[in-house]
Amino acid sequence: MTTYKKAYKEEQPMAFVEPAKGRAKIVDLGNEMQIEIPLRPRGTVGWFYWIFLLVFLLAWVFLGFVILGAVFVSPQEKDKPPILFMLGFSLMWLIASVFLGSWCLQLFLGREEILVTPQELRIRRRPFGKQLRYRLPEVKNLRVLEDLLAASGDWLFLWWMWLPYQGVLAFDYGASTVRFGVALDPAEARQIVAAIRKRFGQYMKADETD
Repeated sequence: MTTYKKAYKEEQPMAFVEPAKGRAKIVDLGNEMQIEIPLRPRGTVGWFYWIFLLVFLLAWVFLGFVILGAVFVSPQEKDKPPILFMLGFSLMWLIASVFLGSWCLQLFLGREEILVTPQELRIRRRPFGKQLRYRLPEVKNLRVLEDLLAASGDWLFLWWMWLPYQGVLAFDYGASTVRFGVALDPAEARQIVAAIRKRFGQYMKADETD
């Protein structure tokens, strides 16, 4: 027991964990604020998801070519499946390949772009995604969602589990709620909300508590 206490006293203190840096890139140009958020999750988890999806895509494409080649090049007509079945299978395989390829590209290079000016709040996901424009004077109650799905921080896992997940940031727009910021931790999301409110809060619609 004495030896253990002596070793414990002589043990050097561990280094502090450094505060995490934000992933979002925020540029304030005075009359507008540009925010860019990578869609790939932070650290090793994000790379694991992307590599897994890439390997799955390559295996899917290779297997599809093997099956289609064996069917269409088969010399025995009587062993071939009906032409409608072959066309349907080819179409489904092609659609799935395009979907997996686009999702893999979105995960690796994708980002969510947010533009805020006194007149509008604009949201778009690149390289694929529709640009949505909202009138800033109609934006109300910009906030961070603290529910279980939003605070989990692993939106890709929820997507694989077929659970809805649209983002940790939200605001009210008329009778609907708009959600965005899918790859943000709640702590960083609060920093972004504070930055937007500080710069453009006077142009937004007053909250019920204001």
